[in-house]
Amino acid sequence: MPNSLDLSRRNVLKPLAAGLVAATVAVPLATAATPDPIYSAIEQFRAAAERVNGMRGSEDPQWNESLDIEWDLLKQLTETKPQTLVGLVAFVDCLADYPELDDYFSTYGSTEFMTTIAESLRDILAKEA
Repeated sequence: MPNSLDLSRRNVLKPLAAGLVAATVAVPLATAATPDPIYSAIEQFRAAAERVNGMRGSEDPQWNESLDIEWDLLKQLTETKPQTLVGLVAFVDCLADYPELDDYFSTYGSTEFMTTIAESLRDILAKEA
């Protein structure tokens, strides 16, 4: 009986993050004059996600507004290309840390996340060349 391949988000993103960590050790990083913008996007998304998670099950009248803010910040996170390998690892770790993103994946697929990862890797590698 053949084994089934589990391509869940966590099973794809965690090994990717581990590989990126290994790459950060193997490839010297360019010194950035400005901080990687992905950190701000991650911080903002995490704060919004924690707020929404804290409201689950309550009847807080700000639930819908908070949920809209979380989704907007998720979109911003997805559109922010990490500029360093370390930033890219932080981005992938952030995606893997939130199981509720499965709702996003089931609705929109993972194309946006994978496109951001691929574009970021191409940009970083071009800087290293």
